Amino acid sequence: MKPKLQLTPKNKVKVRASVRLAYVGATFALAVAVAFLVYYNFGTSEKSIANEETVLPGFSKRAPLLISNDIIRGKEILTSFPVLIKVQSEELKHISKGGYVTHPKGYDIRVTKADGKSILSSQIEEYIPQKGELSMWVMIDTLSDKIGRDLFIYYSNSTIKSELPPVIWSFGYEAVMHLNGNTNPNNTRKIKSTQSGTSDALGKISSGKLFSSDRKDFVTYNYARETDLSGDFTLSAWIYLNELNKKQVIISNQGDQPGGYCMFIDQNNTLNASFYNASGKLIQFSETQRGETLEKNRWYHISVVFSTGEKTMTSYVDGITDKTNQVIDIPHPSAAELQLGRIQFDNESYFSGIIDEVRISSVARSQLWLATVFYNESLADKLFSLGNSEELSLSAQLTKENKTAILESDKNELDKNASNNTLRSNKGGGNSQIPGVISNNAEVIQARLNNIKRVAEENN
Repeated sequence: MKPKLQLTPKNKVKVRASVRLAYVGATFALAVAVAFLVYYNFGTSEKSIANEETVLPGFSKRAPLLISNDIIRGKEILTSFPVLIKVQSEELKHISKGGYVTHPKGYDIRVTKADGKSILSSQIEEYIPQKGELSMWVMIDTLSDKIGRDLFIYYSNSTIKSELPPVIWSFGYEAVMHLNGNTNPNNTRKIKSTQSGTSDALGKISSGKLFSSDRKDFVTYNYARETDLSGDFTLSAWIYLNELNKKQVIISNQGDQPGGYCMFIDQNNTLNASFYNASGKLIQFSETQRGETLEKNRWYHISVVFSTGEKTMTSYVDGITDKTNQVIDIPHPSAAELQLGRIQFDNESYFSGIIDEVRISSVARSQLWLATVFYNESLADKLFSLGNSEELSLSAQLTKENKTAILESDKNELDKNASNNTLRSNKGGGNSQIPGVISNNAEVIQARLNNIKRVAEENN
């Protein structure tokens, strides 16, 4: 019979001590890991750094800029995403109106990451100094439902005399037309516009451009290689229709020779798009693919995405997939000029209504990207808020310059700036209309957001 193995008391003590040591070590490591995760995700590690005087030099005021976790409409992580931020504060008024912003156009407003020092690329869409109302585009490097994106907004720096360069629109954006006062792209100096008619109107975001088919309004842009797309692309815009049951072009670079692309509303009042391949064949959605029927007197965010990798052309209305075509061809280059409001030489394609925020990208944006654009730009004033402001210590010289700026504020420039932000009703002829208040607008938006959320859940 095999003898039983027995451990001496000494051996027992050693085994138990090692087990206890391993247990204690594992428990300690786990506690450290949990504490780190809690601190990183829910604590104030980055903000505490900022509160220890890691601040932008030259500014006398700042406030936390809080972003709703509900801004992104799915689980995908979006990188280099331009968000539209809308906030209002007494402190954001111009100094001549009782606030702290020193530049009449808000150029001394900056946004940083939560560390309080890493400046984010930004561009002011609209600033009303008398009210302290700010609409600003800010490039967020990473946008996710799991990553907090609270920021800091800085203001009150009289040494700043100009706005930041528009590098915010360099991440795949070949042309961005805000149509806010002028029609030139805001992201490039190479492309210039020539207006044939059109007038200012209340846009979806600040002001837009009103096109009349009766007056044959359109805008022309000089040829540029950046907008002559021959691979992946995304075309998008906000539109407000004043007429139905006719072809209405939003954007096109098609001319008298085969080549180029076009995004338009067809005679069935649905979103459509086309491009010519290398053989001169016109590729577009078929007549049987009707998609959503658009209506007059309301805003739509429309997009068309062409993907060479997936071999598809897909249309989207308010961030929801409208229709998809399998496509083996790619767009053929065009020598024609880019135009808004019509196809060149086509007198039956004039747009009637308002166009705002036209974007041309050389990448195929995802459905989540476009859904987040629609959600963000529809509810920008609900998704962001300002925390309590903080006084920052300045040198005696900077304090003196800020006070001097109060005495040197140009009243004429302020009045002119206010006038530019007060849009007048169009007095021209034709059948153009200015959008009024739509009683069910909030309900329509909420219904579409519910659909977006449902689609996002189904895709995940």
